[in-house]
Amino acid sequence: MLGGSVDPDITQKLFGLSSFNEIPSQLVLKQYENPLSKKLNEVVNEIRSQRCNYLRLKLCKKGEPSDTDGFEPKEAKLES
Repeated sequence: MLGGSVDPDITQKLFGLSSFNEIPSQLVLKQYENPLSKKLNEVVNEIRSQRCNYLRLKLCKKGEPSDTDGFEPKEAKLES
């Protein structure tokens, strides 16, 4: 889950976007040439290898309603 106070440097490194408000409700996760992006992609790819190749990852913005199908998302701290 990402909150509006997320460091813009993190949104730039992970999503190629300069602010939290630019993150769309759906996006294709890309890998950028930085360690944080590479690590996130490694984690997602590891999960995909253990499950479905087309696993959908849902990015939940803190404070916005989301269709979680009964799943309560956990907050994760991302460090650059």
